Amino acid sequence: MTTRGIYLAGPDVFFPNAIDVLAAKKALCARYGYLGLPPLDVELSATGKPNAGSIFARNLALMRRADLIIANLTPFRGVSADPGTVFELGWFHGAGKLVYGYSNVAAPFEMRIAAAFAPIADGPAERKLANDGMAIEGFGLGDNLMIDESLRPLGGLVRPADAQDRPIDDLKLFEECLKRLDESTQPARL
Repeated sequence: MTTRGIYLAGPDVFFPNAIDVLAAKKALCARYGYLGLPPLDVELSATGKPNAGSIFARNLALMRRADLIIANLTPFRGVSADPGTVFELGWFHGAGKLVYGYSNVAAPFEMRIAAAFAPIADGPAERKLANDGMAIEGFGLGDNLMIDESLRPLGGLVRPADAQDRPIDDLKLFEECLKRLDESTQPARL
């Protein structure tokens, strides 16, 4: 039996403790019977100094090898998920592979936008406008609707149930994704 590979997407590669966090994610994957495939391993295994093109090509090869993705969609350097991670999530969704994602931030996307770009007026169709004149997406989701809706078939974006933010490198919700994956692959019990 072949072990299913999970692409470990997220801004984790930028963390000062990236190697430790991704090693912990790989260990959690192994505990649940999966192979964790972090993109940082691609960068670290490159001969010489890797460049953007080689990292992109190697990550794509790793994504093709993986059966599914678990994406850390915790807001990174702004009010939304890391754009590279969103690209990877979209790639997996478009390839028809399983997509799971989590955010360690409890506040809905619209609240984070309102905090960053204070609403100043009501716009058309009862939408709030931010101080940049643009509408605020108001669906109560964890991130942009395209991100959240891509995750809906497998339970949606996993966010803190206790409404308490966690550090960006906290792995509790990553493990929750593994549990959901494990439960979704178990045979039905009568």
